[in-house]
Amino acid sequence: MGCKMRQAFGVTDVGQKRTRNEDFIFIKNEAHGPLRNIFVLADGMGGHNAGHIASESACEYFCEYLESKDIGFIYIEDLLADALRDTNTKVHRKAGEHKEYSGMGTTLTACAYDDKNLYYAHVGDSRLYVLLNDGSLRQITKDHSLVNSLLEDGVITEEEARTHPRRNVVTRAVGTDYAVEVDKSYYELKNVAKIMLCSDGLTDMLTDNEIVNIMNSKSGNEEIAQKLVDAANEAGGLDNISVVLIW
Repeated sequence: MGCKMRQAFGVTDVGQKRTRNEDFIFIKNEAHGPLRNIFVLADGMGGHNAGHIASESACEYFCEYLESKDIGFIYIEDLLADALRDTNTKVHRKAGEHKEYSGMGTTLTACAYDDKNLYYAHVGDSRLYVLLNDGSLRQITKDHSLVNSLLEDGVITEEEARTHPRRNVVTRAVGTDYAVEVDKSYYELKNVAKIMLCSDGLTDMLTDNEIVNIMNSKSGNEEIAQKLVDAANEAGGLDNISVVLIW
């Protein structure tokens, strides 16, 4: 049985306050190595050296790893996680070999789909969402951030989390350490209308309600992706903003 082909579109923007875009996206809605498609979003860490180098290099290493593999694996989420761990090692090595890259790091969230499921691997605080057929939005990934840890422990409220002064501090990143713990799993596509990858430049500026209202609008899907970025910029655009929308 053939895979139901979905359309995909991505947009990345420097925002209103930054002078350099440290986000990087990769979209390939056709075969890549053993996968039918691959979508990657990386957000270079602005508080470290060469965040833009980290994000672009991470996407490059991640995709190269996938291309080097054949179809002899069982679980797609395991393949994505292996690629992410390999990417971490290479970014960390690159940071150690070049003084100007010392301490660089990046988030990385990647996904792929087949006939039935959405598969993903994830490190950091970029996010993977699905918009369900009933119009509701569901966050699939868990933020690896200080604020999310405080939120889960009940130390702060969701409202306090949105304005917390350390909301951009991540607890896991690609490249900052020799090894990294990777989240991986899959999500059944049965009731999914759209899939979205985004950087925290979107989610720090817009609430989930604001995001879902735009995603449920009557606009075309490429226009929806641009509207999300525009809305984040209108709300202040404090960081780089990236969106990958798959429908």
